[in-house]
Amino acid sequence: MRLAKIDAIALLVIALVSTVACGSSAEQESTPAPVFITYANSSEGFSISVPDSWYTTSDSWDITHMDNETIRVKQTSFTSPSLCKDQIITFHVTSSYENYTSVQAYYSEVQEPLWVGLDNVIIVREDLTIDGIPAIKVILTFVSDGDTVHLMLCFLINQQTLFDIVAEVRNPSCWDTYEDTFNTMLNNFHVLD
Repeated sequence: MRLAKIDAIALLVIALVSTVACGSSAEQESTPAPVFITYANSSEGFSISVPDSWYTTSDSWDITHMDNETIRVKQTSFTSPSLCKDQIITFHVTSSYENYTSVQAYYSEVQEPLWVGLDNVIIVREDLTIDGIPAIKVILTFVSDGDTVHLMLCFLINQQTLFDIVAEVRNPSCWDTYEDTFNTMLNNFHVLD
C-alpha cells in the first residue's frame, strides 16, 4: 500500500524537527577536525562513523497511515556539542514500507512531491550505492521563516526497511563548517545483516 501524502508530509516534519541554531562564523573557524568512532545499532540494522564527541539519543514512535496501518519509526540522533550546537544527523528506520521495494519509486512518489511549492528550492540529486544497495542523496536549500535551510537527505531501502538519513542546518556558515563531517558520516553508513 502506498503512503498517503499526509504520511509523507509527516515524515518531512520529522526530518525538519532537527532544527539548528549556530554561532558566528568566527567562532566556527576554531572547530577542530573530528575524530571518528564507529557506532553500531544492531536492532535498527546500521552502523556509522560519528565524531567521538557527539551525543547519541534514540527515540521511537508510531505513525498511522490513512488506511489505519500503523508502523513503528525508530530514530537515532547524533548531536554536535560544538559551537553550532544542535547539529543533528537523524536516522530513522521504518519497517513496513512493503510496497516500496525500490528507492527510486519511493523518492518519486513520496519525496519529490514534497518539494513542489517550496520557495527558492535548489535541489542537487545524486544516485549512489551504500553497501551495494541503491540510494538517493538529495541536498536542498530553501528559505523557511527567514532562515536559509540546508538539508541533506539520503534514502535507501533494504529488505523493506527504509533508511532515511537527514542532516539539517539553518545557517549557511554552519553548513560550510559541517558539510565534510556530514559527508564522512554518510560515506561510512553501513547496513547490518
